[in-house]
Amino acid sequence: VTLHDWLRDIRAAYEIASQAAEKVSIVAHSMGTMLALYLLQNKSIHKAVFTSPYVRVKKHHRLMKKMLLSPMFCKVFTLINPTVKKNSRTDLEQILESGRFVYTAVPTESIRSLWMLQDFIAPLISTDKEIHILVGSNDQTIEVDTVVEEFSRQNNCSVQRFAQSGHNLLEESEKEQVIQEILRILQAK
Repeated sequence: VTLHDWLRDIRAAYEIASQAAEKVSIVAHSMGTMLALYLLQNKSIHKAVFTSPYVRVKKHHRLMKKMLLSPMFCKVFTLINPTVKKNSRTDLEQILESGRFVYTAVPTESIRSLWMLQDFIAPLISTDKEIHILVGSNDQTIEVDTVVEEFSRQNNCSVQRFAQSGHNLLEESEKEQVIQEILRILQAK
């Protein structure tokens, strides 16, 4: 899957939604935030709610990002390591722990496409539209304080933190509160 595939799909999803409703709002999670930012700049969006927005690479991944965005290095690295394992637990352990299907490894090319999308979206983080950010205080996937500061500095932005949650807000102990907050935002005038 490439950057262009994701952008094509999000435009198509918007067209379907806009034909079915007078107003289109977005609730985006993690990397979906980048696609939502693209729509915010290019389409009429009523409300935007981002949970655990993954819009910047973590500090300890910056060198790998730079190398994977280098075509020559990426070719060699992908030949040697076509997938990147997410952690040391087995597929079965993760499925039993979470109760859901999980990806335990990611194609290296997909990581490269994700990081290309970050660079493409970077100028779009600043918008004049209202944005609502929901984050888990225990998120290990994004650098919460950095992301919150960046959105708050550049946008008309509200932020709500959930103290017992990590990255997957809609699957963790505070999921009911998260859902209620999303509904409150979407229903507010």
